[in-house]
Amino acid sequence: MNKLCSSLGEKLRRLRYLNRNLVLVADTLISVLCAYCSYLIICAGTQLVYSHSGALTVVASSFVISSLSIYIASVHSTVIRLATFKMTSRILVITLLMQPFFLLILYGLGVLTWNQSLFFCIFDCLITFFALCGVRVSLIFTYEIICNYNPKKNVFLFSSSRRSVLLADQINRNAYSPYRVLGFLTLDKSRSSLNLSGIKPTFLTNNWESLLR
Repeated sequence: MNKLCSSLGEKLRRLRYLNRNLVLVADTLISVLCAYCSYLIICAGTQLVYSHSGALTVVASSFVISSLSIYIASVHSTVIRLATFKMTSRILVITLLMQPFFLLILYGLGVLTWNQSLFFCIFDCLITFFALCGVRVSLIFTYEIICNYNPKKNVFLFSSSRRSVLLADQINRNAYSPYRVLGFLTLDKSRSSLNLSGIKPTFLTNNWESLLR
């Protein structure tokens, strides 16, 4: 399991951005789902009778408007690294600019009334914005967690000198170090009871075979 996580983390460290086409498809599907949810909210809140033709119109129009808007604005161009946070304002602008098209289509085709269309645009804008931003933030945190996953190997330093203590302290303080110093090995029995940098040295006998085991 540790080897699998380490290998996955190493691959993700080399990855700067997700595939643009994959992100475009994911963003479009999220936008379509948000539009459909907004339609359901309008139906429930205004006692509008749900119709398959109306839902299909919402889904189809959302697919076309969202995919074109996301592609033209290049919202799908950067998703993984911290540059994603800079895309928040662009996502907000895109979700706002999509709403007039929804208003014209849904009201023009008679799917919704004028007031219902306005409420639909408000709900769709809010839900789509938070959904797209939420997915990106989740990807960032997942990326950081996997990349920073670094199982440490427990080691002992065969010395209890001042330099060894400084080295152990430096290794243990470094979050990216692949090692964790558990203690010091010494042949001097008088130093075995000392507490160096919060670590008690381990007394080592001359039995090297036991150490190699």
